[in-house]
Amino acid sequence: MTLRHDAFKPLMVSAAFLFLLCVCADAAGKRGDKVAPAAASSINAPAQLSPLSPDAPQDKPRVLERDAIDAFRAATAPYREQAKAAYPAAKSRYLAGLPAGQHFYVTVTLHSAGKQESVFLEVLSIKDGVVRGLLASQMQLLTDYQPGQAMAVSESDIEDWTITYPDGHEEGNFVGKFLDTYQPPGG
Repeated sequence: MTLRHDAFKPLMVSAAFLFLLCVCADAAGKRGDKVAPAAASSINAPAQLSPLSPDAPQDKPRVLERDAIDAFRAATAPYREQAKAAYPAAKSRYLAGLPAGQHFYVTVTLHSAGKQESVFLEVLSIKDGVVRGLLASQMQLLTDYQPGQAMAVSESDIEDWTITYPDGHEEGNFVGKFLDTYQPPGG
């Protein structure tokens, strides 16, 4: 996925559970070069999400101004690469069956009406390069999506992944863990 810094305004990020928000600056609502996930689609009405532990890390939203987006993308690039490199093993574990109380999530970016928002999907199935799951994020910008809404996305659009445990700790979430300590330039 390619994000052009000149196509976006503020970028909100949160630590622990990664939550990126960008508002397209293009008034015409054009998405630019390959910004939208190719296979993102809604497939059902909202469903019940698996409960997270009350001890799970909490989101800590922050706003990055336009001039900090390039630095943010550069700073998080190694963590997105780590997530992509580790994804096949996490996927295999999920397909083999995670223990009771563990849940598998992927992070992808959704697009609508010239806006984009990176979100978590609770994975329900993975087959033929397509991840089907439930939207597990509280939407901030894309009001045409709802938590619990069934979605299908291409595996090629996955930016990060997380396995949650009953005691609240997480595995994966490479970018989110980095964001726990990230200080944007001038911030």
